[in-house]
Amino acid sequence: MPNIREYTNTVEPPRPSDAGAVAGARAGEFAGSLARSGGERLGRAVAGVGPLAADYYDQHIVFQEISQAGAVIAGIQNRLTQDWNAVVNDPKLDKNDPATASRFRQEVLEPKLEEFTGAFRTHAGEKWGRDRAQSLRQHFFEKTTADMSSIAGHAAVENHLQTINSAATAAYHDPSSLAMLIENFKGVTDATSRSNPNLTGTAADKFRTEATQQGLQKIVHAGLLGAY
Repeated sequence: MPNIREYTNTVEPPRPSDAGAVAGARAGEFAGSLARSGGERLGRAVAGVGPLAADYYDQHIVFQEISQAGAVIAGIQNRLTQDWNAVVNDPKLDKNDPATASRFRQEVLEPKLEEFTGAFRTHAGEKWGRDRAQSLRQHFFEKTTADMSSIAGHAAVENHLQTINSAATAAYHDPSSLAMLIENFKGVTDATSRSNPNLTGTAADKFRTEATQQGLQKIVHAGLLGAY
């Protein structure tokens, strides 16, 4: 009978190689690194959105304030204009009072501007408001000064007519005093234009020119009539 030997497997079963283990470990590290890197980028992105959102919100508030304040400052100007017109058209107005314009600006204009600039909630809005308030303040300074100067000019002309009539009457009754009357009249006209604090600039120049010309014509004409 043949001698059959039992088969013994001499080949070892396959085992995971070291290279595979290393590759798996590296893959795990890469995955972890990728996750950490992505998380950091996401964190930075989220952190960057915060200031941008805050800036956008601040700008929105500023634009909203300015938009609303534009209508408010226009309304204030209209109201102040009406108030000032009521002052200068008042029959009881003292046309030679030098404090009329400054009193209106101090007691009526400034409280309105202070209330306007104090209503802003942002620094940028407040700066815009203060700039607009200063522009309106300058406008009313020029307006009130010019209006009072014009009013004072008309008043000075009316008052000066009495001087002209008195000098013309004297010239008619005493033609020999014509030269003296003319000299006196010139001096009074110049003094009137310089003594009135509301009569300034163009209004003062206009008064001196027109009052002197009209006065001299009437006085000389009266003197000639009296001489013949």
